[in-house]
Amino acid sequence: MNSRVGLLGIGLLAALPWLGACSFGQSTSSGTDAGLGSFEASFGDTTVPSTITISAGSAIDFGLAECGGKAPAPTTFTVGNNGATTVQYQLSLSSTSVFQIVGAASGNVGPGATASATIATTAVPASATAGQIDQATLTITTTDPSLPMAAVTLKRTAEGATLALSPATAAFGDVPVSATQATPLTLTNTGNEAATVTISAPTSPLFALTWTGTAGAPVSLAPKASVPMLSATFSPTATGLASAMSALAVTGAVCGASVSSIPMTGNGAIGVVAVTPGTLDFQSVN
Repeated sequence: MNSRVGLLGIGLLAALPWLGACSFGQSTSSGTDAGLGSFEASFGDTTVPSTITISAGSAIDFGLAECGGKAPAPTTFTVGNNGATTVQYQLSLSSTSVFQIVGAASGNVGPGATASATIATTAVPASATAGQIDQATLTITTTDPSLPMAAVTLKRTAEGATLALSPATAAFGDVPVSATQATPLTLTNTGNEAATVTISAPTSPLFALTWTGTAGAPVSLAPKASVPMLSATFSPTATGLASAMSALAVTGAVCGASVSSIPMTGNGAIGVVAVTPGTLDFQSVN
């Protein structure tokens, strides 16, 4: 019995140098034993976690796009891999008819490599409201455990002038023949882009338009600005209804429900008699 214990102890002592050459961690070690020759042992996973980078950041803004104009240029961004293993990615869009993924919507990115992805947007229709913002969300999913998903906001803003007239019609009602009556008008650019407006002469000589500035010259209107001191007049030469309109020509993009003319109406009447005071009070009469 004692001789067996002694032999076991000698065997363990002989094995200690071999055991000391091995590393029991997440690494790979090699050693040499006189009786076994060279060897290599691996204890655990040595993979470095991959890291994905997305150059688009948190938003892609196509900026201002004119109503009725061309579509903005597409935007391209990159998906980069700073890690040590290949990563897969997938692009998807929330429900939208304004933005599109151009080209491949998925792919693989090798270690140290980058892949390109392109997003496009449609042209803004002329019917859009100035300042209207269209948005959608681009979702990027990856097999990178450090960034399994990223959301990128897509944005586009409609740009253009919009003319609003108040009141909607220069309605004069009854005006005595050979008299002249004036009424103020407000023509405002409610859009978000400056515009140059040309106001044509009324289609009837019985009506006229005046404003501060050179008659017949185009008027520059910044956003929220109005034609200064705009006024319409009606000067009937005979009895009866009369009407006219002045066309508005805009240089630049126009958005939405923009007025295109100034309508005017009036009625030539025989002189209107006015009694002042309206009531005669004779008080008490005996």
